[in-house]
Amino acid sequence: MATINVLAQNKHQSELQRKTDAEIYTQVYNDIKSDKELYDYKKQKATELLKLQADSFVEKQKKAL
Repeated sequence: MATINVLAQNKHQSELQRKTDAEIYTQVYNDIKSDKELYDYKKQKATELLKLQADSFVEKQKKAL
């Protein structure tokens, strides 16, 4: 009987944690999404990184020839 209670409690805690995590992630995502300045900054940095990666790839291809 004690094992059943422990399993039920673990299941309940697991479900509660998943629900809480989902609520937190949703709130954080909405906060970030609503912060246009942060979004623009991250987009700019991601674009810069993609350009650097593309340039690096081209240079490696040139050296391979």
